[in-house]
Amino acid sequence: MYQIYKGKSLVPIIIFSALGLLGNIHSYEIFFNVNLTFGGVFAVLAVMLLGRVGVIAAFAASLYTFFIWGHPYAVIIFTCEGLFLSVYGRRWNNFVKADFIYWVFVGIPFMFIFYYFAMGLNLYMVELIVMRQSVNAVLAAFAASVLYDIGSFIVPSAKNGEPKFSYRHIVFQTVLSIIIVPMVILLAINVNSGMKYTSEGLQRELNNATQAVSTVIDDFLRENVKVINLAEQIVRDRDVSPDGHDFMESSLIKLIQKNEYMTSISITDETLQEVGYVHLSNNKDNVKPQSLGFIEFADPDWREKDPYFAGVFTGISGGNRQAAMYIVKKLKAYSSKEPIYVIGALNFDTFEDKIRQMTKGSDVKITLVDRNRKIMMSTDNELISGKIMLDRMSLGSNSAVSEVVDLWAPDENNYTSEVARWKKSLFTRTVYFTDNAGYSMIIDMPLGRYVDFMNSSGVRSLSVIFIIIILSVCFGCIISNFLTKEMRNISAVAIDLPQRVSGGEKVEWDETILFEGAEIKKSFKIMSEELSKKFRELQTQKDEIETLLSNIPMCILLKDTDNNIIKANNKAAEIFGLKAEELTGKHLGLFLPDVGYFYEVDQEVIEKKEPMINVLTKYNPVNGREFLARTNRVPIFNDAGDVESILVIVNDITDEVKASEEKERMLGAMNKQARMAELGAMLSIIIHQWKQPLNIISLASQTVRDDIQDDSWDKETVSNDLDTILQNTEFLSQTISDFTGFFNKSKNTSLFNVNSVISEVQHLIDKQFIKNGIIVNIDNTDAFEIKSLKNEFKQVCLNLFNNASDAIVSNNDEERTIKVRYRVDGDEGQIIFSDTGGGISSQLLPHKIFDAYVTTKGENGSGIGLYICKNIIEDNMGGHISASNDEQGAVFVITLPLSRFS
Repeated sequence: MYQIYKGKSLVPIIIFSALGLLGNIHSYEIFFNVNLTFGGVFAVLAVMLLGRVGVIAAFAASLYTFFIWGHPYAVIIFTCEGLFLSVYGRRWNNFVKADFIYWVFVGIPFMFIFYYFAMGLNLYMVELIVMRQSVNAVLAAFAASVLYDIGSFIVPSAKNGEPKFSYRHIVFQTVLSIIIVPMVILLAINVNSGMKYTSEGLQRELNNATQAVSTVIDDFLRENVKVINLAEQIVRDRDVSPDGHDFMESSLIKLIQKNEYMTSISITDETLQEVGYVHLSNNKDNVKPQSLGFIEFADPDWREKDPYFAGVFTGISGGNRQAAMYIVKKLKAYSSKEPIYVIGALNFDTFEDKIRQMTKGSDVKITLVDRNRKIMMSTDNELISGKIMLDRMSLGSNSAVSEVVDLWAPDENNYTSEVARWKKSLFTRTVYFTDNAGYSMIIDMPLGRYVDFMNSSGVRSLSVIFIIIILSVCFGCIISNFLTKEMRNISAVAIDLPQRVSGGEKVEWDETILFEGAEIKKSFKIMSEELSKKFRELQTQKDEIETLLSNIPMCILLKDTDNNIIKANNKAAEIFGLKAEELTGKHLGLFLPDVGYFYEVDQEVIEKKEPMINVLTKYNPVNGREFLARTNRVPIFNDAGDVESILVIVNDITDEVKASEEKERMLGAMNKQARMAELGAMLSIIIHQWKQPLNIISLASQTVRDDIQDDSWDKETVSNDLDTILQNTEFLSQTISDFTGFFNKSKNTSLFNVNSVISEVQHLIDKQFIKNGIIVNIDNTDAFEIKSLKNEFKQVCLNLFNNASDAIVSNNDEERTIKVRYRVDGDEGQIIFSDTGGGISSQLLPHKIFDAYVTTKGENGSGIGLYICKNIIEDNMGGHISASNDEQGAVFVITLPLSRFS
């Protein structure tokens, strides 16, 4: 079914290799980490079309895996796949089935050996690779098979009438198409839907965490801004209060106690040094810093910010690590001329614990950085507070997945595994807070859980697809075998049906449950019965033909190209003086001494591959009589178109030649007899035409003699009588010349007008027509010219005129007419003679009238005139003559080819 390209050009191999490489480079992702590559499609097509040579293209296409993975194992596996398909795919006429069997029994074991044992990959990764490559390969074989079928349907077959598809193959492909294609599409849609749902879920979780934490941070900043503003108001109002300092201290303590995060409030000068005696703290820690110069201000213009959030300071308090955030408020009005600042210390550990508590049990990672991207806090253990947050764009790439969420993926060059790279990828979002704070929050959602889920989904889906392929291939084989079993059973019976029927065997047909199978079986049963009947008839005919050929009076030999006799009939055996069975298998040279000549003739037949017909040959067999024969040699060809034997038909014409010679002798005698009869008729005409001139000559001579005797003659009278004698003598001479020309028997052809010849013949015997009162009416319309035997044509016309004249005289009718007319029809001309002589007896029409010695004149006729006419017209002039009757008499039609001798 699969046609192999047998050309010697390397172009197909190069084309398929290039297509295979491009197909492997450009792939289509059906779901996460699972791509359909098209290189396998072209590799399998190459094997289908080019046979084992196509394995080169499969090898070239698989080299791409070596460049991207750095190991040769995939090249080995795919090249072995091509070799396996080149043998078993063509043997089974099913490349999908062959490819499936290869991966189950060869490819998958190879992959475990190479990837698990040789490379040491974990079992999970090996399972993923096995499922991905085996499914991809079988689907590629299926796609290649479908493309081949479509191409075979479109492109005409190299051999007319050669089948392109098998019913079994079409059923198998249809079953696979119905099951595999929808299931793969549904699974891909399902997995992609799961991916989308999971991705959207992670983004929702990220957005929800962002919203919650942002709210907390916003509340934290807003609340502490409110507190520092109140503190600034309290400090500013101390100069106008009666009790001054005491009022300020008590008010600030109450303010601190009401706030969750505020631990102390300090009043400093511009250098962050304590101002005078004013230093306040809450009741819990009683921390009274002497200087706040350790506070780091990321923004050099922090004094212009009102209030300003400084960074986080980590210190030791009571032997414990403690982190504090500072908020600075410039005093708007104060008795001192120097700037005074109110600084609140916030317990950042409490704030950080709250954030961590909010993200507990979630994969969301919260990182808070200041204006200089210094990490203030992070729930990601890999990020250390106080360190500078690295720019992720230098380590990977960002791509937007929604209006607020980006996907960050690390640089692919740093990872050999796409899965490992995606596990390090993040859904990320950044939130910026008030300008006074200058803080930004980076919320990350690691995709490790998502990747694990998608990997497991991919493996499950690939496993399902592979199971579907297994079931589909098995089901397709079962269904195709079941549906074609009836046809195969019928085919098994019908393949040698002619031999079985010809041998008289009774053909048994298996029962079928399919209506179509029953119909086919019924048709074959009818055909077998008809074949049986025809074989009996053929056997009868064969026996009759063999009997006929064996007894036909012709020598028939069938011999090979080396002159060995294969078969001979009885006549051949008789000629060679042997029995037919004694000739079979013998060399012809044993029976013909001059076989070398016959061998040369046979070689000419073999070389030209054309029959040689009617070759006059003289035979002198060793054990027989010498004979003359017409030999026909007919070449018999084998399936390759070469001559394998020669059928020789020898027709002994020795007796025929003798009979022909006898016939020629008799025909010559008859012609002589006819000529004598014509001569007698001519002499009768001559005598009739001479009678009056001779009488005139006699009378004129007598007159001259009497005048001389009486001595009464005069010169003028004698001169007139002598002129009369001379004139009649010339007439007698011309008459002899005319009839002498008529009897000239020249066989030379000449171009002549038939009307002129007929008029000439009519003129010769016109005196006879006048004597008998016969009118000759010649209509020269449509008269024509021919190139033929003129004198023999005159003889025919004379015979027809004489026969018509005799019939008219014998009929004794008042109307005595002979009519001659002409007609041209294509390449033939016709001359129609008709008379009023009463016609010809119906017993002699249409052919017997032309037989020898058949006459209508009784004893007065010879019966050879019309016989001679027929021989002249049909044998010598290549025409035809026929006879019939009309209402008045006989009608003779002469048909002559106008271009016979031209």
